[in-house]
Amino acid sequence: MANIYIWFARIADRRNFTKQLIELNSKKENNQENKFISEDRQKSLDALDSGIRHYYRLYREYYQGKLPHFPADYQYSPYNPVEVFKNGIRSLYYLHSYRLRPGNWLVLDLRKNENGRAIKHFIEANIPENRLGSNVPIPAKIFAQQKLAKAKQLLGECEEMCGHKKVRLLDTVYRDLLEVLLQFPELFKGDKVYLWEKAAFAYLDERELDKMESCLRKQARLQPGCADAFLNMGSFYQKVGLMGKAIQSYKEGLKINPQDEFIYYNLSALMHYLGDTRAALKNANQVSEYKRKKANYILLGSIYFDEANYRQAIIHYEKALNESQDVGPQMMAKLYYDLIRSYKELGNIDRAEKVLEEAREVFPEAGEFFEEILFN
Repeated sequence: MANIYIWFARIADRRNFTKQLIELNSKKENNQENKFISEDRQKSLDALDSGIRHYYRLYREYYQGKLPHFPADYQYSPYNPVEVFKNGIRSLYYLHSYRLRPGNWLVLDLRKNENGRAIKHFIEANIPENRLGSNVPIPAKIFAQQKLAKAKQLLGECEEMCGHKKVRLLDTVYRDLLEVLLQFPELFKGDKVYLWEKAAFAYLDERELDKMESCLRKQARLQPGCADAFLNMGSFYQKVGLMGKAIQSYKEGLKINPQDEFIYYNLSALMHYLGDTRAALKNANQVSEYKRKKANYILLGSIYFDEANYRQAIIHYEKALNESQDVGPQMMAKLYYDLIRSYKELGNIDRAEKVLEEAREVFPEAGEFFEEILFN
């Protein structure tokens, strides 16, 4: 006989049914309740519940039904593995899940004899079909988890695609993510929430801006108190030249987290690019001193430098040099260029030459470029 998988909602129900099956074919003369049987029953069922014990593949122990001889002082218990096998059970064990169906599962393999058939008839008479094996429905939450896994896979495939085919696939991913969000928002924990961000990036590549924004707004809803989605939204709109929408997105993010230094940096840089120095400085200075990073100091230095306020430019560029974060070669080259120029404009040639030496060490191939700043 093939294995029989029986689902139970409660551990206690599975335990009681297991007891009935094991004791179903016990001989009447041996089935007189006594202290030994009672204690062995309790111990055996407890061990099954805890996972310590199972009657797994008894047919291997008693190949071709060959049973051992019992000693003269043998004490009968239907829970002795030999008796379990004699009473029609080849294998019996518990599972926590079967084919994506969580629950309290009892798994049986029955002998092809009279006792095995008796147990099978008992199961058929007492267990409805919808609690047997694959007839048990997969919970909707499991389907939702599968959809998230599939969405992750499809988003990976999208990276190699473009055009209408990519958008159609993204729309399928979007519908699946939305369905899961409406039913089980709690599944978007940890890295799963960033499926929305990944979809937004993919939509941006195809200039599907409304769908991009929709994805990021759903991410924001799932991350209360976190403004990362609006930081990306502003950056995305800025990338495609929609500066008004970028500013609006950054300001929305600041309503969620008024201390987000990354949004202040992006907003300040954007305002500086648009020529609104006052707004650029206002936003850059919103970041408290202890939160300022190298990039923030470079941005402030750049704003002051472009306004010919060389003293303030020097103050912030020097602070940037004292920070250890990596900001990339382009930003560092601008720092050294502006700083050398600032010292030169103020007549501090000695300090300008020292900064020049530092720049040569960092950019040895660009030494002549920095020298031209100082000596021309």
